[in-house]
Order: sequence, then C-alpha cells, then structure tokens
Amino acid sequence: MARKAGVSRVTFYHYYHDLYDLAGAVCAGEMKRAVGENRTPENWETGISRLMDTLRQNRWLLGKLRFSDGWGQIERVLRQTAFQQVMDVITRYPAAGIAEEDLTFIAHFYEHALVGFIMDWASAGMKEEPEWMVRRLKTLLTGQLETALRQFGAAEKEENRDVKLDRIPGPPPAAGTD
Repeated sequence: MARKAGVSRVTFYHYYHDLYDLAGAVCAGEMKRAVGENRTPENWETGISRLMDTLRQNRWLLGKLRFSDGWGQIERVLRQTAFQQVMDVITRYPAAGIAEEDLTFIAHFYEHALVGFIMDWASAGMKEEPEWMVRRLKTLLTGQLETALRQFGAAEKEENRDVKLDRIPGPPPAAGTD
C-alpha cells in the first residue's frame, strides 16, 4: 500500500498505526461526507440515510473488518460521527438554561441509540433499505429531542429554584434554644 501511495513504509506508519487505523480514517472521511450538511432538525434523517447508504456501498470493507480489530475502529468513528450530528441538531433548538453537561448527556443518549441501531443493521447484513429504516426512526424520534430538551430545561429551573430557596435565611432561632 505504501508503495502504491508513493510513500515509504515509515511515512505510512507515521500517519497510520496499522491497516485498521487507515480503514478507520477512510471510513471517517466517507461518513462525514455522507452526512454532509444534513445536521439540522429539518434534515437529520437525510444525513442518517446517506450514512447508511455509504456503509452499504462499502459493505465489502465492513465485511472484511467485521470480525477483526478494525470493527472497533469503525464503531468508534461511527460514534464520533453520530455524536457530532446529534450535537449539531441539538444546538439548533433553543436550549436556554440547560447545562452543557446535560446537552452532552442527551447527545450521547441519542448517539448510542443511533449507533446501536446502525450496528445491528450492519451486523444483520444490511438487508433493509436505509430509507425504510430511517422512516421508522423518524416516526419513533419525532418530537422526542424537543421533549428531552424541554424536560431538562424544566429540571434545571427546578434545581436552580431549590438552590435559591436553600439560600434564603430562615427565621432567627428562638431565644434560649441552642
């Protein structure tokens, strides 16, 4: 591979730890290109559908990596891609008063759901059409992110109210009580 790329083996291994690392880098580029700008509440499903199409088009590579150390690399890249897409969607919603750690928690939840869903689909041979799978996902998820953000915002307000109440001084102790 190094010879075909016109570089020495030393140069190749300077950039890539092993072939699995190279496969992960290739997949990362393909996944990012597939998702593209489809990172909004209005078009996230297009990004997921294109991502699944890309995985399906590269099933030969995934098949080679499925039972190797490279599969973990693919899953890691898929997790990073899904997390970033979910965070990009979340930031399009008004999230006033929601702590950054809560936004990250929500994004990780949806990342795990999406990646688990996609990995199961890939492991089962990618038989179902991505568009059909994404339509089902959309039915399941429509409104759920907004609900989660609203509930976390309400919980944050409630926690802030409780903290403020704790700071309000109570009545002075009665005389003679210690």
